Amino acid sequence: PQAVPLVESYFGKLDDISAEPQLSSRVRFIIKDVQELRRAKWVPRKEAITQKTISEIHAEAQAELGITVLPDSLAKSFAPLSGMVTKADEVQDLLPSLRGGDSGWEISAGKKSESNIIDGSKYSALVGEAPPVPTREDKKAGDSASTSGKTFTPEEMEKKTKSLITEYMSSADVAEALLCVKELNSQDFMPKLVEIIISTLLDNVTPTGKDLLIKLLVSLRKEDAISEGDLSKGLHVHTDLLDDLAIDVPLAPKLIGDAVAACIKEGVAPAALGQELHDAIDSEDDYVKEKFRSVLGI
Repeated sequence: PQAVPLVESYFGKLDDISAEPQLSSRVRFIIKDVQELRRAKWVPRKEAITQKTISEIHAEAQAELGITVLPDSLAKSFAPLSGMVTKADEVQDLLPSLRGGDSGWEISAGKKSESNIIDGSKYSALVGEAPPVPTREDKKAGDSASTSGKTFTPEEMEKKTKSLITEYMSSADVAEALLCVKELNSQDFMPKLVEIIISTLLDNVTPTGKDLLIKLLVSLRKEDAISEGDLSKGLHVHTDLLDDLAIDVPLAPKLIGDAVAACIKEGVAPAALGQELHDAIDSEDDYVKEKFRSVLGI
């Protein structure tokens, strides 16, 4: 009782402090919590959080749910009801690989044998030896077998071509790119393939990108993935409109000229191809033709 006036004065000061506008929100809320605690007769709104054992947590959960769990000593004397999932069933679901004989192994012809196959198709990492991980070559062979003889639409082939070029630009694996081209299984699409490669060349004017794409073009011709006619048709799509193309890509005459020159130099295209493409250029600007001609040396 003697401390009541002091407590009242303390809380009066707290009221004054909490009313100050420059007071931080953190301190203001702490003062508010103390005032509310006093009004509640010093009974906290929330139970203090303390560490609890697993048994205490289970007991609280059972009390909240209104259920009673029998002790293990009594539970063993009761048989499970029909449809009830027991702990043994849960263990069996978690470790299906241990189904079989008493020892947990598959029994075959009176002998114990290791088996890591579950339900005929799935594998368990807990029993027996794991199946071998398929190598990259195995995956390629499987993909090749699955797509062999399959017919793609022009849109699908164009999408696949752009995808394989993107992958090739990052891996520089010519053999894999050639394999992907063969999987397209469409000779009629090959001129379009050349056209897409040249379009990519015009979009990738870096020295590395240029060398990779020209190398791919030469390799396709060397491996007979594309014919001489396919190469010519694909190039004509760009060179016939080289005058307009050079407006958007000033380096187009040089880039396409380098690609044609590389094909001629590697012997995968006749020397006459350069002159043929030059003569077909529809341009009133002699600069474009001159640039193309100077690269080819004609």
